[in-house]
Amino acid sequence: MRTPGVPAHRAARRWTLAAGGACSAAGGLTAGWGGLAGAVVATLIVVAFLSTGLVPVLVTGGIRLRAGAGLAVLLLTYTLRLALALLALALISRIDAVDARWLGVTIVATALTWSAAHVWHAVRRSATEPTVEPEPPRSKPDGDRP
Repeated sequence: MRTPGVPAHRAARRWTLAAGGACSAAGGLTAGWGGLAGAVVATLIVVAFLSTGLVPVLVTGGIRLRAGAGLAVLLLTYTLRLALALLALALISRIDAVDARWLGVTIVATALTWSAAHVWHAVRRSATEPTVEPEPPRSKPDGDRP
């Protein structure tokens, strides 16, 4: 079974890890070990949060659910993922060894990179896939008029 979102997810994950690596290097150079630690932790949190977004879609994709039940599953898993990410951020921001500025900068940079990668992948895919032109309406012969 081919899932359309998986190649985009893989590309987005690679781009996001590269952006996180760049932020980690910049954080390490400007703020020392705290900047490096903040950027690495932020990259891991963003990649974990956004990578798990496809899991409910894959799980419920093979199951026939009513629209309301599918939406409930997606909202419940999103809320759980968001709560876990916010809890991790709250706990990590209390650690003195983590630079909070580089934690925040890296979260923003990697989340924007993830989104940009998905947009780029979608635009590229739509540019390479052939579009189907609708057939023009057929004219009715004169004998078929009421």
